[in-house]
Amino acid sequence: MKFKNYFQILQISLTKVDVKDLDTFISGEFTQVTNIDFHRYEISHREVINVKFSLSSFRGTFIVQSSFTNCNFVNCSFIATMFSNTRFTNCTFTDCVFRAMHIEDNVIRNCTFENCYIENNLFSSF
Repeated sequence: MKFKNYFQILQISLTKVDVKDLDTFISGEFTQVTNIDFHRYEISHREVINVKFSLSSFRGTFIVQSSFTNCNFVNCSFIATMFSNTRFTNCTFTDCVFRAMHIEDNVIRNCTFENCYIENNLFSSF
């Protein structure tokens, strides 16, 4: 399976960021974030604009009351990720994996998903 090999490579090569560096990565100072492991981070009350994420893992990440506008996600994995009260506007997702996610009360507006793998996700609304 194409994605199984991808994840084996991804797990070996990701750089784990320190919690204090997380705000720098999503604050707009960077326009491209590559090869970063956001495993089990909480991204809360953040506005992320014009950032390209590539070859990054959001496995087990909690993304709450945030917004992503004009962002690109390329070869990223969202496994066991929790999205709550988050807005995605004009974003693109290319060659991404979405599996075992919990998605509640989110807005996805004018976004595209190209060649993505999506399975076993829970969608809910209050």
